[in-house]
Amino acid sequence: MTHRYVALLRGINIGPHKKVPMSELKELFQGLGFTGVTTLLNTGNVIFDSTKTSVRRLPDIESAILERFGFPVSVQVHPRVLFDAIVEADPFRRVRVMPDTRLYVSFVGSSQKSGPSLPHSSLDGALRVIAKEGAAVFSVLDLSKAGTPDAMAVLERAFGKDITTRNWNTVQKIVRGL
Repeated sequence: MTHRYVALLRGINIGPHKKVPMSELKELFQGLGFTGVTTLLNTGNVIFDSTKTSVRRLPDIESAILERFGFPVSVQVHPRVLFDAIVEADPFRRVRVMPDTRLYVSFVGSSQKSGPSLPHSSLDGALRVIAKEGAAVFSVLDLSKAGTPDAMAVLERAFGKDITTRNWNTVQKIVRGL
């Protein structure tokens, strides 16, 4: 019996550093013994199957990436059920989306901080953290209030450095790919 997982790589293919071709990433995952491997977009989203019943029992993906590409990449792996539950819950259903609104899901790792009491807003009101469910933090960014605040830095201070973020559309695409 196989189990479906999603690996989220942090900070690759953004800017001039940490270039990881998706075709090579797919090969790396296949080389680790995973099956049904697909990549989504160019930002480090990998969907795969494993006979392992727990994320803790999977091979060390971070070490394999370091060996293959020559630089460290933080990787979070979550079971399919987390993504299914997020989309089913539709955490942004009450958010009024305007052209300057961005919806984000941040995934926090095992070394997470407890974070602020929720809901929480940045001082300028541009970033609102509206909920946290397990490993997922849901936030709304209003670009009209502060231009382009460093929302990720705010989230890191609140929940720790072991965090990676995807926009809501990407999370929905991941679920469609499952």
